[in-house]
Amino acid sequence: MKKKLGFLAISAMVLVFVFAVSGCTSKPAVTVDGLFEYKVGVGKMVIITIYLGTETDIVIPEQINGNPVNNISRGAAVNMGGRSNFTGVLEGKSLTSVVFPKSLRIIEMRGLANNNLTSVTLPDGVSLGEAAFAENPITHFSLGDGITGNRNSFGTLTPYFYGNDKNSGEYTLNDNGVWEHNGTVCKLPAVIRIENSDITLIGFNDKTPGPLGGALMEYSIGAEHWIPAGTHTLRVALPAPVSNTGGAVRLTGRGPSAELRGNFEAGIVYLISENEDKTQVGIIPQGPWSPPSE
Repeated sequence: MKKKLGFLAISAMVLVFVFAVSGCTSKPAVTVDGLFEYKVGVGKMVIITIYLGTETDIVIPEQINGNPVNNISRGAAVNMGGRSNFTGVLEGKSLTSVVFPKSLRIIEMRGLANNNLTSVTLPDGVSLGEAAFAENPITHFSLGDGITGNRNSFGTLTPYFYGNDKNSGEYTLNDNGVWEHNGTVCKLPAVIRIENSDITLIGFNDKTPGPLGGALMEYSIGAEHWIPAGTHTLRVALPAPVSNTGGAVRLTGRGPSAELRGNFEAGIVYLISENEDKTQVGIIPQGPWSPPSE
């Protein structure tokens, strides 16, 4: 009987140990450090998850407990207008200035949206999520090398940043409401618009769109694609043929593809359109493009 009880006790201890280990590996612990709650992720990189303070001028530390601050999180999901969205960790905090550490590499979706920031300085190599700085009265960005963005990452600057080939330097909103880069007026990107959902953009300058190909994903804004001005080659897929058998409409494979080459001017919208029988596709200039307002 004693041996049996001993075995059960040891088994219970093993189960407790297994649960403890699995808890540590599946969800990083959240720790409070002054103004921020954070968790330590892969490579001991600190991810800021909650802002605890009320100060409007803040300095994000280079390290917390000896670990580099790497990420400002997108925060918790909330319901906005009937759909799930995210509220950034530093969104809506009435911030007037933020000093970012050189260790920072990621600001996630809406990370600092809806504040009172007028000037922002970002270190090298920061990746910005969608609308990271949207809804701020920003008139000046100082951007390090290798900054990447997403749809409306910088608010009204975003299209000019892409039109200026994502160069580092000083971006300033002049008295005429136009963005300048190092004192020179920024170019807008060219804009490709595909209004017919039957057409699919499948190639850009011999690259495949998407996270791996990387050619168009960061330029995409819904039904539009931002591209640098210049001569480019597009490949599009026309609608797949359909068959109607016994009243059931079925796709009969992938549609034919077409290659389009053209000179795309800065600030002009180009419509990709098909003919009536959906066998040919062409590029049709539509006129000037107006940047989206916040």
